[in-house]
Amino acid sequence: NTPLDAYQEVLFGAVWDLLHTPMHGVSLNEIPPTQVMQEMEFLYPYGDGMMKGFADLVFEWKNKYYLYFIH
Repeated sequence: NTPLDAYQEVLFGAVWDLLHTPMHGVSLNEIPPTQVMQEMEFLYPYGDGMMKGFADLVFEWKNKYYLYFIH
């Protein structure tokens, strides 16, 4: 019973597409949950200081790491 009930079919379709759309040869539904980190904090040298932020999704696939940021 939320205002989103009317959009349930559309939202389900969007999430389904997100999980099953290939990105760099892999779909998110193929990645074991043990290889996925959400909201991973990072510090990165930037100029004279450090940039701090959060990666929305980080996962490892075939010995490569992928970072996704939603903005």
